[in-house]
Amino acid sequence: LLFSFVLALSLQTSLVLGSRCQKSESKNCIVLTLTPLDGLSGDISLPDLSGKTSLQIKGGNLTAFGEKLSNQLGSVQKLHLGPLGLREIFLKADLLEVTAADNQIHVVKFGSSTGKYLLEKLDLRRNRLKHLAGFEVLTDLIELQLEDNQLETIDFGVFERMKSLTKLNLGRNHITKLEAIRAINLPNLEYLSFAGNRLAKFNVSMWKFDSLTTWDVSSNDLIYFDGLDVGQQFPSLSAVMLSGNGWHCNWLSDSLKMLGDNSVNVGDKDERSDCEKLEGICCDSLDMFANSGDDKVAAIKNDQEGMREEWSTNLEKIKNNQNQKLRELETL
Repeated sequence: LLFSFVLALSLQTSLVLGSRCQKSESKNCIVLTLTPLDGLSGDISLPDLSGKTSLQIKGGNLTAFGEKLSNQLGSVQKLHLGPLGLREIFLKADLLEVTAADNQIHVVKFGSSTGKYLLEKLDLRRNRLKHLAGFEVLTDLIELQLEDNQLETIDFGVFERMKSLTKLNLGRNHITKLEAIRAINLPNLEYLSFAGNRLAKFNVSMWKFDSLTTWDVSSNDLIYFDGLDVGQQFPSLSAVMLSGNGWHCNWLSDSLKMLGDNSVNVGDKDERSDCEKLEGICCDSLDMFANSGDDKVAAIKNDQEGMREEWSTNLEKIKNNQNQKLRELETL
């Protein structure tokens, strides 16, 4: 009987290995390892978090940080989860900061009847996300880091209500398509990255990012994008990264002029020596696309005339605005 009791007690306590705060007097609880016996979270218990404001779990083996565990967080506002092998995470509405990079997360769950989400920073880098369903409830986000996931299509409508968002990093995913069926106004967005994806073209005519200073579209398959009016859409833009693409030379030439007219610096260069370059950025002429048999050449031919007309109109607007400002100054 004694042996059975000891064995049962041992099994019960082994459901959570190392589940205690390293410094009990600190408001920041650090747990070195969290490893339930079965790898699941059903019977796991977090340490006593009374009076704690942050919880950091450095390692262990846990497939899901679900709603039951989240409800044990109490007054914790900052949750930092190390490499645990997580596949699923539940976001509690009153958390301010969540980090769960370097896991295998492909499911993010949100409370169906919870109050307003207060989350300001979310870091899910190096996981396995394929979509952003449900993320639209995170209306207080300031920073969203989603690099190195498996995202393919991004509907910018998911960010529409994130008016405090300042940093959005979607780099090194598998993104081939950006969608925006209505105008997207993100007044505080300062940094935006699509670097290292598979984009060939996209339309920015529905975007209005007044505070955007840095925009990285490097290392894609981009030939051009539509609807760009830097002065109207991105009046604070100061740096753009363009290298590692296959820009059409005519489009790139017009774009570089617009960027220069708006004091925007191209912050990178192509290191290749086997391409035509404009201001250090590789580009290809229409003839080169045709000779290569690239299947995008038809789209370029169809759009080229319309693009040039659009750029001419935009440049004329800029000149008119500048002339109007000069006339106003002369009357002072």
